Amino acid sequence: MTFVDRLKSYGEIGVVIPCRETTLLAADWEPPMVVGRGEIVVESATSFRYRLVGTPDDIGHALRTMNRIMNRIRAFASCGRSAG
Repeated sequence: MTFVDRLKSYGEIGVVIPCRETTLLAADWEPPMVVGRGEIVVESATSFRYRLVGTPDDIGHALRTMNRIMNRIRAFASCGRSAG
């Protein structure tokens, strides 16, 4: 069995891939927001979802990072709105 053959089952719809350690990063130069266990679920041929369960080492860093990301998303979403 080739390496590619062994990986095929991970692409099947509905498969759950458990991960002993998952790391959530916000930016390349920043420390991780959260490290913990997780899973990846293949939902379709073009999408997947993931779940991470963990506790941040630095809750302040994690909250500041999430707020920064949310502010950027809000700013981007409001760019297309007309004034008034």
